[in-house]
Amino acid sequence: MVRTKTGRLMNPNSLANLKPPWKPGENGHGRVYPLKERLYHALDKPLTEPKAGAPAGEQLVYATLKGAIDLVPAPFHETWDRIEGKVPEKHAILGELIIRFIEDDDSD
Repeated sequence: MVRTKTGRLMNPNSLANLKPPWKPGENGHGRVYPLKERLYHALDKPLTEPKAGAPAGEQLVYATLKGAIDLVPAPFHETWDRIEGKVPEKHAILGELIIRFIEDDDSD
């Protein structure tokens, strides 16, 4: 038995169960190349349609970029949000009061 920080006794096998069986950097499905990174890398190359046997990730990135290029609203906004980050809120609502934040450059 192993004693924890709080003084509780714990079976050593319980601690072994807390460690994931996959390697660091991978998720439980063995995927190492996240969609966000695929999207980043695809933006540096000409857009080419993936082959018929291509992984679903490549097809998904192609469909998203193709939709963004064709100016379909959902893929267009999704691509910008993934690459540049979401636009921060410029207002707050407190009950019926709306507070708007205005940036002012007073460098004069």
